[in-house]
Amino acid sequence: HHKSPPPPQTTPPPQFSVDILSIGSLHRLPLLQAQNLTMATHLSVRRFFHVTEDDDADPLCHVRLTLDHVYNISRFCRSRPRGLSRVFYTMRGYYSRWKGLKNRENAAGWMCAQVRPLSGLWKAYKHYAKHRETEGLPDYLLIVDDDTYFNMELFQRTFDPNYYGSDENNNNNKNKHNNNDNETNGKDYGHFDNVVVKDSNINSYYAGCLVRWPVKQLNNTFAYGGYGSILSKGTLMNLFRPLHCDFPGASSAPTLDIASHTLRHPDNTADDRAICRRLSENNVGEKRYFRNGWNLVQLMYAYVNSEKFVNVDEWTTGFCMHSDWVLGYFANYYNVSRHVEEAYYKDVAHARIEPYKGSELYAHPGKGFCKQDKEKGCRPDSEICHRVSQEWMMNETERWRVKYPTKFRNVTANDSTL
Repeated sequence: HHKSPPPPQTTPPPQFSVDILSIGSLHRLPLLQAQNLTMATHLSVRRFFHVTEDDDADPLCHVRLTLDHVYNISRFCRSRPRGLSRVFYTMRGYYSRWKGLKNRENAAGWMCAQVRPLSGLWKAYKHYAKHRETEGLPDYLLIVDDDTYFNMELFQRTFDPNYYGSDENNNNNKNKHNNNDNETNGKDYGHFDNVVVKDSNINSYYAGCLVRWPVKQLNNTFAYGGYGSILSKGTLMNLFRPLHCDFPGASSAPTLDIASHTLRHPDNTADDRAICRRLSENNVGEKRYFRNGWNLVQLMYAYVNSEKFVNVDEWTTGFCMHSDWVLGYFANYYNVSRHVEEAYYKDVAHARIEPYKGSELYAHPGKGFCKQDKEKGCRPDSEICHRVSQEWMMNETERWRVKYPTKFRNVTANDSTL
């Protein structure tokens, strides 16, 4: 007698999970609250991190920084001494031009906020390290501004490989849902869907709107912060992996004291060697802040915070980068994410941020989601919108909650508090 084959395994697929990190301000708390009541109530969203001035290394920067400080920061950063790399020379030429700064409504507050996305990454990393045994990393981390809106139902359809089951068995079901919605996402950007990798373990980084520098000046890219950065679990693993570089000074403590938190990762000496070579190039003055055993989040946090804005008169290296450029530089140049698929950039080793569904800004008005903001009109059913009000977020989410009530958590009193 032959034994009957064992019954097929019916283990359900793992729950698709997204964490959101929103970059906000104490002066705009209603926007953070609205995101928590809308985007964060979708069942795919596991955790909603938010950061304000209170989370910065210098929480009183916005109170202490004066317009004179801002002027001196601009003058320092635009001085561009000899010996700068081409990367840093070009960036500093664009950063903090006084003509634009002095006309800003709150130039000091804007300047202080340039460290905040890194404050947020640091906050999220400490949480993951503390809860590494029980929680694990999400499939994706979304980094957004407080006036950014992601339609999380459409986001899950794009990234979750198990949404509505397998493609082979459920095409009819999926088409039924998509055709009934009249979604601008599918109509305008659907032909880019094949570019998106539906495996969060692969180190991918998508920009809701990818900005390209003028190629003749600098072949570099970064995510326009207001349209969001989409970091996969694989990319987070690379950001959190401890690094070991053997060069003079690597073991010395920098000026900023950062507690050591560790997440378990396999050693990857080949990647370490490439990253150590990049670190030794010292393209943006980052090498002096590195300590052996640190990861890239710790390095970035030290880089943006070691010399405070209010101490600009004592600066040696200073901090002369827009917040979007910092994450863009480290992601591209430190191999955080995989190389882009586009053949045109196959010889550009540091091309590692993908435009989400073809959304990029090189010359105005840009393509894809780069056109989706309040000034130009955020269309209903858009997957991503920037510069939206809390009312817009609430109304848009309610329309989708009515269509798909089982895809959202019930809002409770706790959701109204941050």
